[in-house]
Amino acid sequence: PDAKIMADQIESKRVAFLKWLEENDFKVNPKVELRYTSPEFGYTVHATGALKAGEILFQVPQDAQLSFGNSELHDKLKPKDRKEIQQYEDEGVWTGLILAMLYENAQTNSRWRAYLDILPESLDVPPMWSEEDRAEPEGTSLARQTAGGDLAA
Repeated sequence: PDAKIMADQIESKRVAFLKWLEENDFKVNPKVELRYTSPEFGYTVHATGALKAGEILFQVPQDAQLSFGNSELHDKLKPKDRKEIQQYEDEGVWTGLILAMLYENAQTNSRWRAYLDILPESLDVPPMWSEEDRAEPEGTSLARQTAGGDLAA
């Protein structure tokens, strides 16, 4: 696609997201801004001034957090299915969040559309790596920092 068209689309998504933050009562520190970094990393937050240790960058209202409980999917499922997914969530498994993100992303009018539109199109994180790639950092700080040293999916 034409570079000008892509730049316009990138800026349009950024502006829509900032408007969404305001409409949903997010508090954003005026010393940070959202910038498009690259197709690989998408939009990132950058400091525009000196930040103090402990300074709050964002405050996210609980009802605006994308979660299984806040997703329309939650209400569409049978109570026993909701309970089973919630049990996984309580154990720290991301099943509910992943299902909510997939469901909401499939909805053109999702209340999280502006947020979903600025996320990277793919994630290159250890749980999604091949077995061969997960074995490479064995014995490094990455292996120790990720899932208690276990990079297995």
